[in-house]
Amino acid sequence: MGMAYLENAPQTAQMVKNLGKIFKYSVKGQDMVSVQEELSTIQAYLSIQQMRFEGKFKVQYQIDPVLMGCQIPKMILQPLVENAITHGLEPKETDGLLLLGGALRENKRICLWVEDNGVGMKEEQQAYFQELINKHTYIKTDSIGIENVVNRLQLLYGDGCAIRLDSRVGCGTRVELEIPLFRNAAETQYQQEGE
Repeated sequence: MGMAYLENAPQTAQMVKNLGKIFKYSVKGQDMVSVQEELSTIQAYLSIQQMRFEGKFKVQYQIDPVLMGCQIPKMILQPLVENAITHGLEPKETDGLLLLGGALRENKRICLWVEDNGVGMKEEQQAYFQELINKHTYIKTDSIGIENVVNRLQLLYGDGCAIRLDSRVGCGTRVELEIPLFRNAAETQYQQEGE
């Protein structure tokens, strides 16, 4: 990274810094992280992607600040963000938009979503993912990201989680996750041991 600065290549230096941040985060020991930590790593990832695609898409955040300290599984949103870019926004010609949202529901559940205005999914693709979500079983798909997220959430929370997918060809895709609210790692561990 120092060489990039010396060679007056600040974008390269920033990309290396972001890659380092993502790698460090991915090998961290803990399974649960705060929403703030997850978002920080996603921002590093998105910074790299926006350098690659040079303004092809914009990013908006609609995260309720009350969620920032809440615990979620590590790397649970990043695969969804990656899918949205690769399968939704990359094939789109212009004016791409990626939205990351989060809210605390009245039933004390965390709702997180990743939405894009990309090319969307065909009906058969949607049906395939709906089967994966509804069957609570391991189904091999071409999309490792969604498969991984669904399998991990079902393993961690069982029926205590909800995963929703909505997509229309030419309009985009939204994947929404709903999980129990935990404000710290100790509370999460206690809940898991009590099951």
